[in-house]
Amino acid sequence: MSRLANKSPISHVPLAERMRPRSLDEVVGQSHLLAPGRPLREAITADRPHSAIFWGPPGTGKTTLARLIAAASNSRFLNLSAVLAGVKDIRAAVDEARLVRTTEQRGTILFIDEVHRFNKAQQDAFLPHVEDGTLVFIGATTENPSFALNNALLSRARVYLLKPLELVDLEQLVDRALSDPKRGLADPERALDSVPAPVSTSALACSAASSVAGGTSQQRRIGPEDAEGAEATKRADGADGADGTDGTDTADRVEGAAAADRADGAAAAEVAVFGSSAPGRLLIDDEARRLLAEAADGDARRLLNLLELAADLATPVVAEHQAEPISQSEPKPEVKMGPGSGSGSDSDSDPDPDLSLASKPQPGLKPATAPDAPLTGQSVQASAAALGPCRRISLETLRQVIEGSVRRFDKGGDAFYDQISALHKSVRGSAPDAALYWLARMIDGGCDPLYIARRLVRMASEDIGNADPRALTIAMDAWDAQQRLGSPEGELALAQATVYLASAAKSNAVYRAWNSTLEDVRKQGSLEVPVHLRNAPTRLMKELGYGHAYRYAHDEPDAYAAGEQYFPDAMAPRRYYQPVDRGLEIRIKEKLERLAALDRAAAAKPR
Repeated sequence: MSRLANKSPISHVPLAERMRPRSLDEVVGQSHLLAPGRPLREAITADRPHSAIFWGPPGTGKTTLARLIAAASNSRFLNLSAVLAGVKDIRAAVDEARLVRTTEQRGTILFIDEVHRFNKAQQDAFLPHVEDGTLVFIGATTENPSFALNNALLSRARVYLLKPLELVDLEQLVDRALSDPKRGLADPERALDSVPAPVSTSALACSAASSVAGGTSQQRRIGPEDAEGAEATKRADGADGADGTDGTDTADRVEGAAAADRADGAAAAEVAVFGSSAPGRLLIDDEARRLLAEAADGDARRLLNLLELAADLATPVVAEHQAEPISQSEPKPEVKMGPGSGSGSDSDSDPDPDLSLASKPQPGLKPATAPDAPLTGQSVQASAAALGPCRRISLETLRQVIEGSVRRFDKGGDAFYDQISALHKSVRGSAPDAALYWLARMIDGGCDPLYIARRLVRMASEDIGNADPRALTIAMDAWDAQQRLGSPEGELALAQATVYLASAAKSNAVYRAWNSTLEDVRKQGSLEVPVHLRNAPTRLMKELGYGHAYRYAHDEPDAYAAGEQYFPDAMAPRRYYQPVDRGLEIRIKEKLERLAALDRAAAAKPR
């Protein structure tokens, strides 16, 4: 029968749903909200549910927290998605909440996923029912509630910010999923409570050796902590011989002790590699484990979905109750078998105790139990029989699974604007490496490269300006290259422009001057153009004095009409543009100061 045919009905439920935490103690991450003494945890444990908005990226536990709050308060849990629901569905949920309160004397928690997709009218539909206590409203959103939700709803619900999960949290979820025989990926038919079948010590030794087969990469033991079961087995062994009626002579007892020592050595080797047991024997390379956590990008749901797919592609390592031959090109790990094992004298059986799997766990492997956890020969058989066939998630397998996966990026959402803000600020801060990073993040996340090209043009004018006018030309050229070449070829031109802009001399003098000018124009209204600056294409206009007394700059010394007035007559001259002492603006500043001196000299002359 195939492995798929043996799956239980629960295995058809996605792993992410099966592994959803059932208590606060199972929740990983979000310690800023759920650590002892924090307000949210205290409210949950004290059975004081309140309306809330859970704001955070996908896969951080928003839905899970809502379910746990409902369970802790013994409330009815109603779940709606703002993508599909409307006002009619909200009214139906309110009616059900009233019925529950009347007939069951308990409250109702109405959970709205993607609540930011509700319009103002739909959001307002909650308000009276939240106020009169008919239901407790909990919304989940990936968007900033300040922009996505109306003020009336925000004033009635407390906002909690959920953070992406850290790598250590995600790795803990991997361990939990691969070691759980009921909800996870461990084989429930091979748990320690099944009837063990005998297995030879040599097969067990080869099983331990197979953990380092296939190159230099190490495998990590994945399985529940069964040290307690091993200890129980040992106590049972002691009880069987407590009455001293076994009838064996001294030689038999010595031989039995030697055999037990050999089995104990094999058990210690097994513990060092796999732990006391690993139901289903699903192993994962350390590098693959870390890559999986990194690829999840703080998203627990993505992590478990990738892990489930990788588990289906895991490759067999050892056949059931048989040792897989180890390639002669691979170094065979030494397994300490105890006194009197193998051929030769005791002194030759373990020439270097530091190389023994029994005395020292292999690099990259974490023992499931404490190093001094005792095991007996009988528990070795139980553990080995329970392990069954070994399957391995290799680094190469995981790379195939995560190929094409993208990082968190939501065009038009908070992540989008946060990342373009980070790119702009990195360019402004003359940090080319950081600017390249944020550029790559946006491109990798699926941002339109032409949008980035337009923003680079803006940066060239706003933050570099006349300190290096070439920046604007380079940004325009990069935009043109992206339009002509497309992706991925044109993206290199964007990277080139980004590095140049970040490295160029900076000036926001033009940007500040422009903003100040706009402010004056909006304040002072439509002031008349001075008559001497007006165009005079007709005789009537000339007769009205248009253009009269205008001084043609090219006819003046140095092509500058010193003292000429160019502002409206009703407005005092202003100095908007004030060049900085960086880049080309150093020379621009020097010239403008020289021209200002000529103006002052012209004003001092008698007319």
